[in-house]
Amino acid sequence: MEFNDNNTIKEFIGLLILALENMNEVELRDELIGWRDCAFTTSTEYLGELKVILIKIRGISVLDAGINNDLNGCINAIDKAFEES
Repeated sequence: MEFNDNNTIKEFIGLLILALENMNEVELRDELIGWRDCAFTTSTEYLGELKVILIKIRGISVLDAGINNDLNGCINAIDKAFEES
């Protein structure tokens, strides 16, 4: 998945929420839902909060390879956005 805009990130987060639910990772799923449903004042806050959650999720050993690749791609895109700002 290419993470070129916020819509792609939101689409991935929706898929990740479903994947976490299927793995019974309720706490991490709920963190993502809370992030998704929250209003942020800046894009830095928006992406920074997401990155913190994604790093926690990356620690799950049962992640499917495709989800894991997209997860790392999303984290890399966030890092790139911070470098460019």
